[in-house]
Amino acid sequence: HADGYPQFIDNTFVKQDNYANYRTIRSDYLYYPSTGNFIGNRFENSASMDSIDLQFNSTAKKEIKASWHLDVNVKNASGSPLSGATVVVKDSAGSVVYNGFTNSGGSIRTDVFQLLDTNVSGSTVVSREIRTSKTPHTIVVTRDGLTSTRTVAITGNQTIDIVLGAPAPVPAPTPAPVPAPTPVSEPTPATGLTFTDLDPNHWTTAYIKAIAEKGITTGCAPDKYCPYNNITRAQMAVMIVRAKFGENFTYTQTPYFSDVPSTSFFFKYVQKLKDAGITQSSGTFGANDLLTRDAMAAFIVAAKYGSAFTYPQTPYFSDVPSTNYFFKYVQKLKETGITKASGTYNPQGNITRSEIAVFLARAFLGMQ
Repeated sequence: HADGYPQFIDNTFVKQDNYANYRTIRSDYLYYPSTGNFIGNRFENSASMDSIDLQFNSTAKKEIKASWHLDVNVKNASGSPLSGATVVVKDSAGSVVYNGFTNSGGSIRTDVFQLLDTNVSGSTVVSREIRTSKTPHTIVVTRDGLTSTRTVAITGNQTIDIVLGAPAPVPAPTPAPVPAPTPVSEPTPATGLTFTDLDPNHWTTAYIKAIAEKGITTGCAPDKYCPYNNITRAQMAVMIVRAKFGENFTYTQTPYFSDVPSTSFFFKYVQKLKDAGITQSSGTFGANDLLTRDAMAAFIVAAKYGSAFTYPQTPYFSDVPSTNYFFKYVQKLKETGITKASGTYNPQGNITRSEIAVFLARAFLGMQ
């Protein structure tokens, strides 16, 4: 009974009888609510999470939750473990259930939620079992601009091995001049600016420091860069405009977008983005929306190359075909080495602040 809230972790359940009413798990005590958590267990001889009895003939809420251990091992093309790779796991509804970095051995471990059996619909106890499944799960691994995406149905403990193409070496940050169609003011260097939340051994740190030194970013808070946070479209506008025009520039005073009024901190940057033709949006800008990888490609390429540029006609990525609106921008991003991804690009994926530093430093500071 366990007071109605038992938790089973790494146990082995074995079926030893064959009578007709066998149940691996039974939530008894009709008039008491109970929630059973089952994490990383093993099942033998036909025992399973599917064999559950929730004792429906009462008004008590019953829940059975099944979760499993997920291990992700990341290696480069030569088979060496890749530390510091970003691993994001999303459930079948698209919710992020894990976001972190591989350890020194190139791996992460987390527990992922597979299913919930309950006798509750909304706030009402019903006389039937209701099952909610949270799998298949999508695993996205990124490092040094390379991306690999895997979709797996997690119905037991899983170990997933993912190989990324060999990352390019990261040289010491030596910013190169940024070509521009017209002279623009340089950003004011952020003298003495330091971020206390950076891992000095992480591969993106050199890029973050480089864009900070050029005034492209001042961080998310005093002494903080928030490298693991996803970046919004408005935040991206600030960085793009600072990278191309510096901090002092003219811009249209009448708002272009209803969601970026003149009182907004982001106003002058978003206005300049529209003035310069870097965004084609109208009506609303989606300032608080998370930036996607395809939109990021369009912003950076339009800022760097304008609207007329050549690009390879044969697709680099299987998930960005030539019929995709963002095709030419993603192609140019790959052709110029701003992205090192191969195979798939994950165009609808979001971008962390550490990752955007890499793209910006490659595009505007000449880093590789």
